Amino acid sequence: MAYCHRFSPATLAARDFVRSGKLGKVLYFRVAFTGYVPFYIDLWRTEPAISGGGCLMDNGSHALDLFQFIVGPVSDSVKTNLLFTKPDRGDMAASIMVSSVDGAAGHIMVGWYNSKGDCLFEVVGTDESLYYDYVSGKTMQVYKAGQEKPEDLELDGSADVRFVRQYDAFRQAIQGKPTVLATFAEGLDIVKAVERCYAAAQGAVGKI
Repeated sequence: MAYCHRFSPATLAARDFVRSGKLGKVLYFRVAFTGYVPFYIDLWRTEPAISGGGCLMDNGSHALDLFQFIVGPVSDSVKTNLLFTKPDRGDMAASIMVSSVDGAAGHIMVGWYNSKGDCLFEVVGTDESLYYDYVSGKTMQVYKAGQEKPEDLELDGSADVRFVRQYDAFRQAIQGKPTVLATFAEGLDIVKAVERCYAAAQGAVGKI
C-alpha cells in the first residue's frame, strides 16, 4: 500500500523511539497536513463518485497511517468534524480525534481550505517527546523531561526522500525482501478507520 510518509527519515526515527521505549508511555500524537488550495473544490479530488470523498479520504488516510505506523493500531473510537463548501462535493477540511488500542490520544488535522498551512507531526511521551516540521528538513526536535530546550536530532535525509525510498521498497518487495511498506491488512484497517470517521461526522458537519 502506497503510504509514502512511512519512508520519511523522521517517521522511521519516531517509530524507533516509540518501539525502543525512549519516549516512555506515549500520551499524545498530532499530525497536520493543511494548506490553502481552494481550486480543489472543483477537482476530481472532491468528486465523491471518483475519489470516494474529499480531504479526509485523501490526506487523512496518510495521517491515520502515520498514527498507525508510529503509535499503533487505531481504535474504534473516533470523533470527526468535516467542512463542505459546496453541495454534493467532498470535504475540504477535516479534524479527527482518535486513540490507539493502547490508549494514546491522537489529533489529526487535514485540509485544503486552511488559511495557515502546516506539514508536521509530534509524539508526546512521559519521558521524551518528538517534533518534526517537514519544512525543517533534516532535523527533528527531541524534548526530554525536565529539559527546557530541545535537542536537534540529525536525520539522514529530508522528507522528500520518502518517494524515492518508497519506489526502492516496491522493487525490494517484488524481490521478496522485507520492507516497511503497508501490508494489505494495514491498508484495509486505514480504510475502515476513514469510514468510521465519515460515519462519526454525520450530524457534526461544518458548512460555509
